[in-house]
Amino acid sequence: MQTPLWLRFPDEATECPGCSSTRITLLDALPIRRDMKGRRTIFLSGCVSCGLLFANPVPAQEQLERYYGDEGPYR
Repeated sequence: MQTPLWLRFPDEATECPGCSSTRITLLDALPIRRDMKGRRTIFLSGCVSCGLLFANPVPAQEQLERYYGDEGPYR
């Protein structure tokens, strides 16, 4: 049984973005840049069903495009 966390986000994914399984688990809490809605922490989650690792809450499409688009730092 997983110990409940004191910090949870209202927009945190409850299903895997890859397979829609609800069998996701917290793997780590990571510091992030402050400009993401004032947060300083994001969770690294993993899906028990398909093995996908993902940032949780999943970044919005706008955020992904800003970082990975043609003009972003990770293009």
